[in-house]
Amino acid sequence: MSDTQWLYRLDELCSEHNDIVGKKCAQLGEMTRAGFRVPPGYALSLEAYGRFMNESGAINEVRNYLNELSADPNDPADLPKYDKTSKVVRAILETKAMPADMAELIGRHYDELCRTAGIPDVPVATRSAGPSSHPGQYETFLHVRGKTDLMKNIIKVWSSTFNQRSIHMRHRLGLPLDWDPIGVAVLRMVNAKAAGVMFTLN
Repeated sequence: MSDTQWLYRLDELCSEHNDIVGKKCAQLGEMTRAGFRVPPGYALSLEAYGRFMNESGAINEVRNYLNELSADPNDPADLPKYDKTSKVVRAILETKAMPADMAELIGRHYDELCRTAGIPDVPVATRSAGPSSHPGQYETFLHVRGKTDLMKNIIKVWSSTFNQRSIHMRHRLGLPLDWDPIGVAVLRMVNAKAAGVMFTLN
């Protein structure tokens, strides 16, 4: 069991925590500190990903399976192999339970969101946060309600690091296939009137 902190409130974070919780979580913390109206929530660090992979035993099963992958990342004809690999590896993660002490701490912070909102089983989003930008590569799950579904969807965010695109990209770049830690943001859903994306010159 690691004593390293792996769960943070957003108001504990700033841009300096990019490599600890992922870029999205770090910047949400920066905005929270600056006084912007950021939905309440908390962040699971890259350490949490590592703890889950190791303590659940998923990492050994994933490595054993990926060692059998025989595919050429530059051959389009081999893309179906990555799709099959993704489905098997994601199933390995998604059938694992969250370690008990992790589930307890995540659940306590979720209960606090519910109390603050005055809503039992308040709906939240579980969002991926990589230490570097990979737009659209990992997954987000919206309107997650209750602690059971919250645990399942956090694990689904982690398992999205093994989607077909991610495995293929890592193979093509010569990166480790079995290890791509990311953070997860757990944010209360808001009733938005509008949404958009802004691109700056920088």
